Amino acid sequence: LPLCIVGMLLLFYSILAVTGVDFDEARNDGWINKAEAPPVWYKTWCYFQFDKVVWGALPGCTVSLLSMIFVVALSSGLDIAAIDLEVPMR
Repeated sequence: LPLCIVGMLLLFYSILAVTGVDFDEARNDGWINKAEAPPVWYKTWCYFQFDKVVWGALPGCTVSLLSMIFVVALSSGLDIAAIDLEVPMR
């Protein structure tokens, strides 16, 4: 997968270089997205639409969510223990 991503980037930039198309022209033709100004950090929650959330699905996901939190916490603890065992004591 990383090779595919790098390959696509190389192909894209190679095509731009061979055809002599610059970034502004590619952007105007729709090959590159136009840059938008980033939103102000405190307005991030304004974009979230709570009325679109299906709250009825939340109880059915609770067990899975708690299980994932438990697994991540356990694996993080085991990673720390494994690193502790691998690091030589002075």
